[in-house]
Amino acid sequence: MRLTLAALEAPLRANPLRNFAMSPKDSRETQPEGRHGLYDISRLHVSEHALERFRERVANSLSPDEAAIRLLALLRNCRKLGTNAESAIAFLAIYDDQPIVLITRGGNVVTCLSLDQFETVMSDFGRHRWPRRFGRWLRKTSQGNCDPSSIKSPQPD
Repeated sequence: MRLTLAALEAPLRANPLRNFAMSPKDSRETQPEGRHGLYDISRLHVSEHALERFRERVANSLSPDEAAIRLLALLRNCRKLGTNAESAIAFLAIYDDQPIVLITRGGNVVTCLSLDQFETVMSDFGRHRWPRRFGRWLRKTSQGNCDPSSIKSPQPD
């Protein structure tokens, strides 16, 4: 089979936008209104350690099952804080008007920290200070929090 110029141009004629250069900002998937900078990390696996730290530091009055449901609800609305040298990523989430930091690594949520605990390792994640308007940043993060009752608990097999 011989390659000709017409054969090479045929796919371009079929889809004229195929080779259209887009900037990285334009090529991102468009976020719904008001959700810019928010991440849904609910597809990640939550470790037992992270769930225990969540109950210990934030939701100590909840049963383990109820705490798991609440933590899964939090994972739908997080802000990325930074990445460290070991490829762990820190996300900020809001639970009952209390900010918490979730540390993820390799598809797992490995632990849950308070803001005070995260400040000691904040520079490891490439952040040397909090954003200038931190209160507004927290408010925008908490506005998108979903109702925990909308998440169905796993059914036993």
